[in-house]
Amino acid sequence: MCRFLLALAAGVCLPMPHAHSDGAVFTVTEHSAQSAATADQRAIIAHDGGRQTLILQTTYEDPHSEFAWVIPTPSEVTRADVAEVEPKVFSLLRELSEPRALVVSANGGGTGGCFGGGAGPSRPHEQYSGVDIWDQFAVGDYDVAILSAHESAALGQWLGDNGYHVPAQATPALAHYTQRGWFFTALKVRPHTAQRPGSAGTDLHAMQGNLRPIRVSFDAVAPVFPLRISAASTRHSVSVLLYVLAPHRMQGTNFATVPVDVGVWDGTPFGEYYARRFDEALSAAAGPALVVEYAAPLSTGALRQLSDWGGLDPGTDWFLTRLRTRLAPQQMMDDIFLGPADSSDSLRIIARHPDAAGDGLRLAACLLLLAGVVLTGLNRRCPRNWPRALCLALVVVVMVL
Repeated sequence: MCRFLLALAAGVCLPMPHAHSDGAVFTVTEHSAQSAATADQRAIIAHDGGRQTLILQTTYEDPHSEFAWVIPTPSEVTRADVAEVEPKVFSLLRELSEPRALVVSANGGGTGGCFGGGAGPSRPHEQYSGVDIWDQFAVGDYDVAILSAHESAALGQWLGDNGYHVPAQATPALAHYTQRGWFFTALKVRPHTAQRPGSAGTDLHAMQGNLRPIRVSFDAVAPVFPLRISAASTRHSVSVLLYVLAPHRMQGTNFATVPVDVGVWDGTPFGEYYARRFDEALSAAAGPALVVEYAAPLSTGALRQLSDWGGLDPGTDWFLTRLRTRLAPQQMMDDIFLGPADSSDSLRIIARHPDAAGDGLRLAACLLLLAGVVLTGLNRRCPRNWPRALCLALVVVVMVL
């Protein structure tokens, strides 16, 4: 009798969202929200000890047109501070932090910006009608120019005259930075890169193997993502995804930081379901906000890969915070400033499929198993079943919780 009760309880205590009359093998299916794949802008911001590293990746639409990517910085960046990195660095952080849903089932058989500046030359290499050219060089797929300007119109004129084509409406955004005495790292795709087969397109993942991300390092008191310049090339709402690496969990200081209530997944395509929950979190905020989607210390293996692929310091105990938002152009009039969160609690978004019938069945199974354990203890003829009973009880507790 005791063996029968133990066997029966073991068979029904496992989660069983779906039943099959022809036998079953239990599997766990994982669904990803794929929100990183739809991000219009994404960046890795690493900040520690007054030093910041910004890794950016962007796309361009027409391989036959000139492409400009202007990164504002409040102080100068030198050529030693600019480098290409492996696109896999974004894939690594995406896999670590992407919101997911788990189903236990039975199967029968644009434009970016940055803050900072490293120590550089004390005077520009040349001057051009109100624009100081501090350096010009090539890095992998890009031609790079380090600039500063006394007025935005002169800067726009220099960029246009030198093949760094920027839209005419960029003048107010450039003025936002030139009035503050900021520097600019301007990049354009080199001709041989633009002519490479398969390099055209607006899909970020399609471009990933063709346009390599760029890394810019500089001194910075606090981390910031200069969003203001992006308004110049934005005509509709865009998704901004930030992977923030620091010694502790981070949050916005001039943007509210809000959680997302993932609720109980209703079984519809998880990407669509999570997008609705994400939009609800933004709508509930009293203005532009950042949604926190992940927060946890990085493992030793992840740190090593970040060092190999992204050039980040492997000796720093990085804490990863993933922040994402969706903004209309009129909401992009300020940069995103970041600071320490109130706590460094870890956060991982994992939704689960509803299984009310299975929950009731598991509860009944727990009671049945407990009865089996008691009967086993009282029955002198099957004392060897005690270890098995205790193991099954532990399994059931873990599965139910």
